[in-house]
Amino acid sequence: MLLVVIVAAGGFLFFPRSVAEAANAATIAVLNAGVEAQKAAGAFLPALDGDVLAGGDQVRADAQGRAVLSYFDGSTLTVEPRSQVKVTEI
Repeated sequence: MLLVVIVAAGGFLFFPRSVAEAANAATIAVLNAGVEAQKAAGAFLPALDGDVLAGGDQVRADAQGRAVLSYFDGSTLTVEPRSQVKVTEI
């Protein structure tokens, strides 16, 4: 039973709920500490490798922070130190 719950939770977290969500999602790879993400107009929190961001979410880096956003179409965006970016819908 526990295995079923774990598999179901993993599927919910890792598979987008719709094609539109997948088309507007970006995955973050944190290269240096000092990167924060803001989801759905919430507070900025430390970003974690593999976090999925949607349109309207933001990422910012301090003086040492650096990250890469990877979009569904294979394109990437590097978040350089002392910068802030907003994920837009495609």
